[in-house]
Amino acid sequence: MNIIIPLGGIGKRFHDNNYTKPKPLIKVLGKEIIFWLLENLNFNKNDKVFIPYNEFLDAYSFEEIINDKFPNINLLALPPTNGPSDTVKRCLIHFKIKGKIVLLDGDTWYKQDILSEIRKINKNLTVYFKSKSKKPIYSYIKKKNSKIIQIAEKVKISDYANTGCYVFNSSAQVLRYINKIESQGEIYISNIILEMLKDNINFDSLEANDFHVLGTPQQIIEFSKRFPSSKKRFVFDLDNTLVTFPMVSGDYSTVKPISKTINYVRNLKKDGHYIIIYTARRMRTHNGNVEKVISDIGEITIKSLKKFKIPYDEIIFGKPYAHYYIDDLMINPKTDLNKEIGYYMENVEPRHFNKLHFNKNTVTKTSKYEKLDGESYFYKEITKFKIKKYFPKLISSVKDQITIERISGSNFSTLYINEILNSTHVDKLFDVISKIHNEKQIKKFNNYYDYDKKLVDRYKSFDYDRLGFSKKDRDELHEKTKKIKGQLCIIHGDLVFSNIILNNYGDLIFIDVKGKKGNELTIFGDKFYDFAKIYQSLIGYDEILLEKNISKSYKTKMIKHFEDKFTNEELSRIKIITKSLLISLIPLHNEKNKFKKYVNLAKTIN
Repeated sequence: MNIIIPLGGIGKRFHDNNYTKPKPLIKVLGKEIIFWLLENLNFNKNDKVFIPYNEFLDAYSFEEIINDKFPNINLLALPPTNGPSDTVKRCLIHFKIKGKIVLLDGDTWYKQDILSEIRKINKNLTVYFKSKSKKPIYSYIKKKNSKIIQIAEKVKISDYANTGCYVFNSSAQVLRYINKIESQGEIYISNIILEMLKDNINFDSLEANDFHVLGTPQQIIEFSKRFPSSKKRFVFDLDNTLVTFPMVSGDYSTVKPISKTINYVRNLKKDGHYIIIYTARRMRTHNGNVEKVISDIGEITIKSLKKFKIPYDEIIFGKPYAHYYIDDLMINPKTDLNKEIGYYMENVEPRHFNKLHFNKNTVTKTSKYEKLDGESYFYKEITKFKIKKYFPKLISSVKDQITIERISGSNFSTLYINEILNSTHVDKLFDVISKIHNEKQIKKFNNYYDYDKKLVDRYKSFDYDRLGFSKKDRDELHEKTKKIKGQLCIIHGDLVFSNIILNNYGDLIFIDVKGKKGNELTIFGDKFYDFAKIYQSLIGYDEILLEKNISKSYKTKMIKHFEDKFTNEELSRIKIITKSLLISLIPLHNEKNKFKKYVNLAKTIN
């Protein structure tokens, strides 16, 4: 068979989300997207593989990278084309391809042996799957038994969506139909099939039962978090990678930790990978004598690793001193390691008093100290309203344990911390939150939320002076919170970014709801409490929690987009509530090294 993988696009979505490499070469769990496809295809000796690609990929050594692993693949660099059909046409003409062709999307890979299944079927066909998404984001088919009777691009005529794999028994026939309709502008493969169906050319269908799409930043993040990966060996330099250069020249006891990289190493180690630390310390001083190096700074280096809780399996002294290190596997630690390597491991851990157990379709939460009756109550009550679709289904509930539907997708915290969350996502969030807040109320407001009382209770339970939040600071915030009056409506109650999931169909689902105020079970509260929780995440709460900083320009843009949705009076209220939330959350957290950071973040709110 002739297998064609057109790569004519430029991967704009990835570029817009600050990925430094073009889409086919972006790594997911350490492997380039294009190799997820190629390495899972079962080629036989008669297969010929063709990849027509956008010529800009040559700036990233695309041809050499492909040829290194697949030297028999036929490559064709092309200037920008007029869509996928035009890319296929140029490939057919250039290589003079004859006979049966299989078209495959370069960002979709199959665990099932898709090529062997296609070989058994001597018909034109499309490969499809059953899509649950209500949004028309694919091309779709209607079929009678296995025969296709209709096809449409991004119009949901059925639940049968195409995976991007199309089979044609005659390359010459495909070329004729492309020539016939190319004057219409950019055309999709589904447009070609539609014209062929009109002329009574038959197409069959084949269902895909095990495949993965790596076509968007969100899809690769979700995949990397859920797909079991083989364990790898990682080598990290020490100075200016895991720790700073000495604060006092030559005194390695004065180095400081670089939290971003250390946290990444911890996550890799936690995931079972092998960590090697390699250092050139004192190599110049001792003219490359490794024994003298170890005698000089071996002990103090080990102490620093222990002090900063940097995990490792090996440490190697004796890295040659150099001004530059040039290596095909080298990655600059100042870049975004998630995007460069493809391991996305930031997870907001459950509170120390909660435990989560994940099954394929459910999540079970147990709590030793915090009763879950509020969350259970919320999930039961919300079924009375149309907005129930924005929350997971409650499967079961017993004392101190609930089981809910598992939602596949990426939480806003992960998207934000990787600078993938954008203004469109925020607009979607406001749209859904507005529907929740505006749902018909069934009870009157009765002094529902007393911000002041909550704050005063926390003041009494914790020594804030030692964190630099003085009595004057507390009194000022106390006076402001006393004046806030809530606006009653249905609220989530803990709407930080980690509790907002963008599922695989582009819909928002909210988890970890509150459902309780004091000892009162309720789904109602002040709508500005929800907005304050969102603002809390935007201004830096998630950065502290996950120990990762995002760029100032991106953060400023996202905060401004949020703030522009409110009047000055509303925004002032949100800021006061957010400040009180940051101060009052400290007694509920057990990571003492972050307490001061929460206080400092609260102090930035004016």
